[in-house]
Amino acid sequence: MDKFEVFFDLVFVVSFFIITRATAANVSGRQLLHAMLVLAVLWWCWVVHSGSPASSASARASSRC
Repeated sequence: MDKFEVFFDLVFVVSFFIITRATAANVSGRQLLHAMLVLAVLWWCWVVHSGSPASSASARASSRC
């Protein structure tokens, strides 16, 4: 894991914290739905981001053989 990946992980964690804190400050049905949608998109972005370095690393390893 390089520094670039750690930076993006930190960005995702801070974003998650900010969204949950803002939702906790103003709990309503619409705000909760909005937060859940934003968190779902954030989660999807994190999954795609965390999978791409692993796939590129395996591609580099297989091309060396």
